[in-house]
Amino acid sequence: MKWKWIILFFILMAGCSRYPTKEPLRQTMMKNDPSTMDLEPGFNKYVDRAILADGTETGIIHCKDGSLSKFWFRSHHLCKDIGGTWFSMSDGKEVYMGGRFCCEVQLPDEQMKSLAELRKFIQEGDGLAP
Repeated sequence: MKWKWIILFFILMAGCSRYPTKEPLRQTMMKNDPSTMDLEPGFNKYVDRAILADGTETGIIHCKDGSLSKFWFRSHHLCKDIGGTWFSMSDGKEVYMGGRFCCEVQLPDEQMKSLAELRKFIQEGDGLAP
């Protein structure tokens, strides 16, 4: 019985250290709302963005159906893991994606139809090294 708890502890600790950027980026997310900032066009025509003083990219993704998602992205060049992105969607859901992007948020050329399509993109990209 004791071994089960020890093994569970190590599994949980391994999961926590998988993305060390996740929690510090969450703190940045809580302090910086892109909807209150002057944004410029991003890589995709349906994305507006700003670069914060610490190099974090933040902005808003506009979907075809009128829904949107704010995002906060930190490149792997600025941290000690594969980097990551927090998404805060207009339906109230928050999702973290580790990796995928390299130096900026680059989504498919075709504008995302909905938050469901964006969530699918996030799920498929989670954990991919840039």
